[in-house]
Amino acid sequence: MTILFITILSTLVIGAVLYPLTRSSSDTDKQNSVEASDKMSRMAVDGLDLAKLDLAVGNLDQESYDQLEEKYILESGFLDSENSSDRENE
Repeated sequence: MTILFITILSTLVIGAVLYPLTRSSSDTDKQNSVEASDKMSRMAVDGLDLAKLDLAVGNLDQESYDQLEEKYILESGFLDSENSSDRENE
């Protein structure tokens, strides 16, 4: 009886240890499927949101916010896509 109890308990412990390892490998496959450009644009949008919050709180002046806004817009690729569409129209 004791041997059966130890075997079941060991199986549960081994399962609890191995489950996160197998689970994380499938999660990384999903994360790898997201393109790098999408990640960069998301990071830029998040940075712009933080800059807006800093401006509202008073940690940034308007000139610094304008500089950060331009930087984040360039990083996100919004201006690049607008410029490429303007070139195609010409």
